[in-house]
Amino acid sequence: MNTDLPHTLASSLLISTTYEISADMEGRYQCNLTSELMKIATSTLNEPADNNDRLRAIDRLRASYEAKAYGPLVRSDDLFLLRFLRARKFDRKRSLKLLRKYHVIREELPQVFSKIAKPWALNHVMESGMMYVASKKTTHRESVFIYRPQQRDREVKLFDVFAYGVVSAEKLLEDEEFQICGGILIDDLKHLQLGRVTELSLKCLKLLLQIWQDAMPVTITSMHICNQSKVMNLCYGLAKPFLKRRFTDKMYIHRNLGKLHIRVNPEVLPPCLGGSGLSLEDGNKLWLKKLNED
Repeated sequence: MNTDLPHTLASSLLISTTYEISADMEGRYQCNLTSELMKIATSTLNEPADNNDRLRAIDRLRASYEAKAYGPLVRSDDLFLLRFLRARKFDRKRSLKLLRKYHVIREELPQVFSKIAKPWALNHVMESGMMYVASKKTTHRESVFIYRPQQRDREVKLFDVFAYGVVSAEKLLEDEEFQICGGILIDDLKHLQLGRVTELSLKCLKLLLQIWQDAMPVTITSMHICNQSKVMNLCYGLAKPFLKRRFTDKMYIHRNLGKLHIRVNPEVLPPCLGGSGLSLEDGNKLWLKKLNED
């Protein structure tokens, strides 16, 4: 875990095996990325600039997935599969592993994924404002997740918090810019309750952490923890055995908000984090409106 130290991004190789594009081109992905996004995708994600090469990569991934072992694909369209390739820098083996885990985790954690099929069951989390996505992005075009539990939220179950996080991530994944540029997570843990974590078995805690490390096709570029406390230290001690190095290398603890502002423009942040952006209440309302958009 870093204390305001730079992190290193890993790279992976583009699979270049010859593969025939599916003859049925109806409904196939057509690239409409801006030149700027295309440059980012090709230089940082190893994404092919040629759409035929991109489609071959998608077809290879689709053909490699074993439905008998991992269940039918939730979706089989190009845009859906492209998320997994981008999340693992077009490394087919790593993308396939992610795609498998995306489906398996649904069976392993029904406490979370049963709620996603019934989003009204998460209304209490949505209305609490404890988690939302900021209306503005960083200068590097990253989305910003803000998690700030309050004393009054102590009755909200951790399973529901994670379920709402997945719902929010799935909404963001509809945007190709998010797939390519990723997101930042900011945790303000001043009022974190130890009971949130200790109510779980270690097996459940491990599975919950796997959602973000191994099962969701999202790129978290950095995580910022504000208002560190003894409770947070205890929670981190419980979670640490299950956190992978590539995750902890992106984690920063800020003992003052000035250090956070060096990394995240204050215009993006709410006033409670020393920013000039929308308040928590207004930011949450705007995010809920976006969630309800088709």
